[in-house]
Amino acid sequence: MAQVNQELLQRFQRASVAVSSAASGAPVHSAVLQDEEQSRKLQEIVDLLVAAGYFRARIKGLSPFDKVVGGLSWCLEALSVDLDVDLLFQENATIGQQIALSEKIVAVLPRVQCPHRIEPHQVQGLDLEHVFPVVQWLVKASMEAREQNCAQMRNYALLQFRKEVPEWGAQPPHLHMLEVEELYRPQRRLKRKGPAPPDVKSRVLVTLQEYEPRGAAPKPEHLEEVPQAPPLNEAEQAQVRQHYQALSLELQEAAPQAQLLERCAQQRAALQARLLEEQRLLQETRDLQQQTERARAQLDAEEQQMDRSAVLRVEALVLHNEALKRREADFKAECRAKLQALQGSLAAGRDASASDMEELRLGTLKARRQLANRNRTVARLHRIVDDVPCRAELAQYQHRFLDLYDQVAAKHKETKQYYSLYNSLEDQRRYMRKELGLLNSVADNYPRAMETASGREEFLQQLHGIVDGLKLNRLKLEQQVQAQRALRDHLAEALQQLLEHQRGYVAAVNELSELGRSYTALLQLRE
Repeated sequence: MAQVNQELLQRFQRASVAVSSAASGAPVHSAVLQDEEQSRKLQEIVDLLVAAGYFRARIKGLSPFDKVVGGLSWCLEALSVDLDVDLLFQENATIGQQIALSEKIVAVLPRVQCPHRIEPHQVQGLDLEHVFPVVQWLVKASMEAREQNCAQMRNYALLQFRKEVPEWGAQPPHLHMLEVEELYRPQRRLKRKGPAPPDVKSRVLVTLQEYEPRGAAPKPEHLEEVPQAPPLNEAEQAQVRQHYQALSLELQEAAPQAQLLERCAQQRAALQARLLEEQRLLQETRDLQQQTERARAQLDAEEQQMDRSAVLRVEALVLHNEALKRREADFKAECRAKLQALQGSLAAGRDASASDMEELRLGTLKARRQLANRNRTVARLHRIVDDVPCRAELAQYQHRFLDLYDQVAAKHKETKQYYSLYNSLEDQRRYMRKELGLLNSVADNYPRAMETASGREEFLQQLHGIVDGLKLNRLKLEQQVQAQRALRDHLAEALQQLLEHQRGYVAAVNELSELGRSYTALLQLRE
């Protein structure tokens, strides 16, 4: 029994499913991931977009196309580049909208100086191997653009702040901090009357009430106000400055002694640490000495208990080891002598085979030229093969042509309706003008026709002729209406027949798909 090409069968099944879905009117999603490599690339792209800040990529309900193209649109918007392109992204778009959006994204990439180039069908068909470098570059560029915008906003904020506070840069920042601390320094407002409370919590609460922070409660009964000290006069200020200078001199005289005491304390601490380290090392040495003595005593005891046969066996092993070492030394000497002889013969042969090497080099160059020609031929054939569209591209083109055909048909139908409306309105206008002209002629000729009997007779005959003409026109119009109705009924019957053929074709394709699946299952059971 002949074997079935499994790859060809899978392609036929996918094509049949696509045809059946298109015939039934269901939307066809071209973003179908078939292998593990595509799934891995999609996961890498989603992780990269989520790490960059596009968290819509984590929504499980979105299709892979919406995740990838939404991330590309988000990155391009984050670049803040003035582009005359409308990147309007919407989810669950039709194939035509997907292709149009892919073409716009591909057209934008050269303007943002993207080093990677892709085609619209690669974006719409989710060729993730070629889309991944573009996503990687766009994420990196968008992050750099955001950092640059952040730095610009920070510089602009500092500029505005310095405009509002010009004296900020006139003095060092620590002086501003001192001014703020002096401005908000705590001041004691109240004083405790009696003794301090026994528990810590009450003492803390009383202390906070004494300094009366902002928004504090009213003054308690056990506290009294502290009178504020009056400002000092010039003599008191001079006395305070002299007292401060005397204290500064005393501190300067006592500084060397304090430094000497501090150095002595540091040296004492270092000597104590060194003494502890020496004691620890001495103790470790004593422990090692005791362990060595115990091991030596144990070894002496084992040697006394060991029998003579074990000693002879150890001696024989030692002699065998020495013999092996001698053999190894002899073998190394022999190898060195052979190596020297081979090196000498190689040096002699190198001089003798210079011409042979030149011929070999020429042959290698010729082979390389032939290989280059063959590679160029292979590359040309590859380009020829790549120019031939595959089944997926053909299906994409087919769906695109179907969308274009539907759009053209809708536009044609709309135009025909406009023409029909225009013709009907034009006919109504013509008939109304004729009716108006007829009424005007009747109104103009009626007084003159009523003057004589022959005039009245002629006027009546003209009216009868007009009525007969109207009846004839009405009969012609009714005949045209009947002809159009017959044509409509004929076209409706033809449409029903075509729908029956389409339903039969879809049923045949589904039946063929079922037979293919059952045939594959039978082959698997047979194997």
